[in-house]
Amino acid sequence: MGEVRSERPNGAPLPFIVVRRIGGGDDGLTDKGLFSVHTYAATRAGALSHARSVDRRLKLLAPPFGGQTAVNGDYVDNVVCTEEPVETAFTDDRSIFRFTGTYRVETRL
Repeated sequence: MGEVRSERPNGAPLPFIVVRRIGGGDDGLTDKGLFSVHTYAATRAGALSHARSVDRRLKLLAPPFGGQTAVNGDYVDNVVCTEEPVETAFTDDRSIFRFTGTYRVETRL
């Protein structure tokens, strides 16, 4: 699948996945985090393939696509794709391709 971090170091091997929390909040019971997920690869097809794999894996963390899953000790109640992965520019010379999607992930506190 590729390494996952909150930022991509220069020269990191491809494929690579970056996940960043970009918003959200909690109501005291449920954390509703908004996350951007960036997939990088040496080809457009590779980046798209990885983006689709990440999309499927995220949706499998919670019903209706999968059972409720514990991640770092918190149970995932819901995963909603708020923006499907789309190609986003990364390098001018197109030597690295990137797709970015946005997800709301709800976990019980």
